[in-house]
Amino acid sequence: MGSRQLWILCAILFGLGLISQPIQYLFPKYMEDTLSQRLWIAGLLRAIPIGLGGISALLAGALCDRFGRKLTLVLGITGGFLVGFVFTSRSAMVILVVLCMQGIASGLKSAGGQSYLIGSVKTSALGRATAAYFLSGIFGQAVGKSVAGVLIKQYSYAAFGFGTVGSGLLLVLVTVLVLPRQQTMIPVTEPETDTDPGSEIETDRRRGFLATLWQNYAPIIGRRNVTILAGIRFFSTFSWGSIQFLMPLLMARLADIQITGFLGGSSDIFACLCLQVTGMICDRIGVIKPAIGSHFLILASLFGLMLSAHSATGFFVAGTLASGAAWSLSTTMPRFIKRFSSDDETGRGVGFLHLAWSVGFLSGYFVASLLIGLGQQIPLICAMVSVSVSAGLIFTLDRHQLEETN
Repeated sequence: MGSRQLWILCAILFGLGLISQPIQYLFPKYMEDTLSQRLWIAGLLRAIPIGLGGISALLAGALCDRFGRKLTLVLGITGGFLVGFVFTSRSAMVILVVLCMQGIASGLKSAGGQSYLIGSVKTSALGRATAAYFLSGIFGQAVGKSVAGVLIKQYSYAAFGFGTVGSGLLLVLVTVLVLPRQQTMIPVTEPETDTDPGSEIETDRRRGFLATLWQNYAPIIGRRNVTILAGIRFFSTFSWGSIQFLMPLLMARLADIQITGFLGGSSDIFACLCLQVTGMICDRIGVIKPAIGSHFLILASLFGLMLSAHSATGFFVAGTLASGAAWSLSTTMPRFIKRFSSDDETGRGVGFLHLAWSVGFLSGYFVASLLIGLGQQIPLICAMVSVSVSAGLIFTLDRHQLEETN
């Protein structure tokens, strides 16, 4: 747990969460307040880039395994300043372009960051290291969201956006200069020993990009446990996408933008505590029980959000619980990946699961934006059904393989 690489990575993630997450969190309210757009348009503008992030994660996974994790992570962190341009524009098309670029960067950041994490610590400490990894980003976004509500209320959305652009550029420079490089570059496609060095490239060109990508990912996707894990990631994140759309929007309607920022900050601080506890539990008893428990807490929080439709206090408490439960579940994912893939497949394993995360998040986010017009309980019910499916999939994983490696 004392790895220098890990602590530098965590500091970078803190900065990224601080400057970029407040804009994504407050985006639905920004669209409603500033651009007077229908909510389904806000959902669509966020859903498309998230989907691109999932696709880019597949490419990023292969990029990590071939060219290195630091390069992939640095490219991903560029999204930190790109997203700032969202609050400086009043054009839906410009916002879409910016968010698409940020979405692609997010896939690179997730694959590069989690692969770097897995390579920075021993397996016995991976649970606590994963908690520290997520905790850093969440604590950063907790501070950022809390401050964002105050600054936007005092100044403007645009002023906050320009501040994000400048801070993000500085973070990219610091990452390039400070983050150590991991010497773990492994060829994704094993070359034939009796051919010249250029033959693999020519073969890849003949097969085409998609065929080469499939060749790299097929061994991972074909494993039953990995496929089930992707299903868990999709259905659980569907509910989280719905919550992320509904929380800032409904809280702002019950209170104001400043209280909405405090909700985001408070829920993230609570998530930090949950991450640390979950990581310690995973290192002590394994990953299955914490994953199951997290699902039940997500269900409880969704039920609480349904009951507190007209209570700012109740909504605040239920939303905070939802954030902690969702991030607790995320803490278990790198450990699952470690168990179900080999060392030279880590990047692709992270990339495949991030694709499942992205598709789940964009689906939940967009569906919630469509159904909110029918009443806020409808998207919450859909989220509860999705979490229930995810919980059921947990019980179909090969526990024997997990127990052998715990």
